[in-house]
Amino acid sequence: MKALLPLALLVLPGAAAPATFTQPKVPSAITVMGCRQGECQWVQLTAIATVRSSPTWSLRKVTTRSGTSTYENPHAPTRYTPQVRIAWDRQPGTDYILCSKKRPAVVFWDKDEKTWIAALLGLSDLAGYEYSAANEYMLVCHNLMPGKWTAKGVPRMGYAKASSNEPRIKRPEDVLGYLR
Repeated sequence: MKALLPLALLVLPGAAAPATFTQPKVPSAITVMGCRQGECQWVQLTAIATVRSSPTWSLRKVTTRSGTSTYENPHAPTRYTPQVRIAWDRQPGTDYILCSKKRPAVVFWDKDEKTWIAALLGLSDLAGYEYSAANEYMLVCHNLMPGKWTAKGVPRMGYAKASSNEPRIKRPEDVLGYLR
C-alpha cells in the first residue's frame, strides 16, 4: 500500500509555497524600536497568540511592555543598557500584527481617536514615522531585530511592493479585508 503524503506537503507546480513566519520567544529582550526627534520607543514582547491564520498569513495578538526615553542629538541609543532611563507605560499594550507577504500590517489602538488603526506597511518604501511599526512587524513575524533587516532587502524576502496607508477599522480582525 502506498503511503499518502499529508496535504500540507503537497505543492502544485506554479503554486506559491506557504509563507513562513518565525515567532520570537517571549518575553523578548528590551528592544529599541526607533528613535526620532530626541525620543526613542522601546518595547518588550510579553505574549504572542495566533488569532487566525492560513498558509500565507498569520494574524497575531501581541502584548507588549512599552516605554520611551529621551536623548541628545546625535547620540540615540542603539541597544538597551541599564543606563537608559525608560519611562514605561503603566499598562501593557496590545497590538495585532498581520504577518503577510502580500499586505503586512500593524494594528494598534489610538487612544486619542478612540479607534483601531491598521498601519498597512509598504516595507520597501517606508516613511520615517513608519519604521517603528515596521520594526515591530519584523520582530513579531520574522524574529528580526531592528538593524537586522533593510527596506532594500524585503523584496528578496518575498514581499510584494505595496504602498502604505492607515485606515481606521472597527476591530483588529477587519485588517484581513485588506488581503483581497
